[in-house]
Amino acid sequence: INALTSRMIFDMQRSPDKIAEMTWILGKLVQSIPDLPKFVGPIAVDRVCLGKSVPQVLAARIPNAAAASAAPWDGGVLANRGPCSALELEVEFGGVAEITLVTHIDLSVYAEMMREDGAGLDSGGAGAGGGGRGGEGSSSAGSGSGGSGGGRGG
Repeated sequence: INALTSRMIFDMQRSPDKIAEMTWILGKLVQSIPDLPKFVGPIAVDRVCLGKSVPQVLAARIPNAAAASAAPWDGGVLANRGPCSALELEVEFGGVAEITLVTHIDLSVYAEMMREDGAGLDSGGAGAGGGGRGGEGSSSAGSGSGGSGGGRGG
């Protein structure tokens, strides 16, 4: 079983057609991501690398058939197809798969969103500082907004 699955995965990892198919499928998935922020552009799959490792089958067994069950995986019968069988596999995969996504982030839209969200915070912060409205007040407000931006990014 290991030889068969290893060969199938090995061929799939190196087949340009399979890689293109996986890229297309993953591309459709990332295009349907809901609720992306306004400043994030469309996401596209740039590269798919399935690595060099193949899964190893640790154990294979026929599942226990329940007498009361007619499910196909319990040895039941499918309509118009007859009896079917199943096989349980324990599989281990110790490899790495990489998917490279590409998008466009519009920082001007992000800055506009931050200005809209922070408009109430900046005016509240200047009023709360109270000490002076000269150069010190401006410096303090600048430092406060920088600290706030760093907190959101981290």
